[in-house]
Amino acid sequence: MKSVLGIGVNTLDYTILTNGFPIEDGKSLGYEQCDFHPGGPIPNALVCLSRLGYQTSYVGNTSQDIEGDMIVNSLENEGMDVSEVARTAYESNKSFIISNGENGSRTVLWRKIPRTDYLQKNQVPYDLIDVSDVILIDGLEKECTEEVVKFARQKNKKIIYGAESTSQAGLLLPYVDVLVAPEESIKRFTGIEDKEDIRDLLKKFPLKQAFITEGKNGSYGIDFNSEKISYQPSFGIDIVDSTGAGDAFLAGITYSTINEKSVVDSLIIASAVAALNCMSLGGRKGLPNENQLRDFLRKNNLEGILK
Repeated sequence: MKSVLGIGVNTLDYTILTNGFPIEDGKSLGYEQCDFHPGGPIPNALVCLSRLGYQTSYVGNTSQDIEGDMIVNSLENEGMDVSEVARTAYESNKSFIISNGENGSRTVLWRKIPRTDYLQKNQVPYDLIDVSDVILIDGLEKECTEEVVKFARQKNKKIIYGAESTSQAGLLLPYVDVLVAPEESIKRFTGIEDKEDIRDLLKKFPLKQAFITEGKNGSYGIDFNSEKISYQPSFGIDIVDSTGAGDAFLAGITYSTINEKSVVDSLIIASAVAALNCMSLGGRKGLPNENQLRDFLRKNNLEGILK
């Protein structure tokens, strides 16, 4: 069984599903559902990969309180190895999300908690890296991630960078095989909007593939061997909540990388995983197992892609 090690931050998300959006100082607005669930790009992607049949491990810091308990327990319940999760005295990261059921939009409220509990270099999980096939990073654990990717590269591990933030991209990309990033992050990093110019700038790094998400407009991928750019529209679904769509897409790309899929097939698989997740409230509830993914692709006449 292939194994994936993920290193990154975690959060606790409180999500409210409404029909419409509240008007400031206006009439009160009722809600349809309210839920809270652990999240974070790397933890969410790992949950999906666990459901898809892979062995997963997570390394990160979280609080010592009941919120930290919920975060850790939610991962353990998915069969994930959390033996290297450290508990700290700091408050857990939290987000409050208003999901508009009328149009699928979402609004995120969050408070940036000053952190000094970043993973340190002495927390680099060398033994776990050694036994893992793929290393998944978000670049936010800035004190240790550079050491992680350097060691993983020496061990010839596949490294996938889910770059919600590109603040560390210049340091990390020289070691990365596959880049996955939202459009706004890649534009912020490159200062470029044209897709071909973005490809040409990223060519200076030893990337094999890059995938850029564009929200409801779909996504595109770059194969740096052929230099071809491929496009994938979003699947036509009834969106309940788009929270975690990028995390689900990242899981789909990781699944595709493990199975050595082409850029075109990877885009389809990742878009399907993201679509399935958007049909449920919260960042994890709709993450599929392989049978659910296969069934969704079959209904869209695409089942053969998983072979």
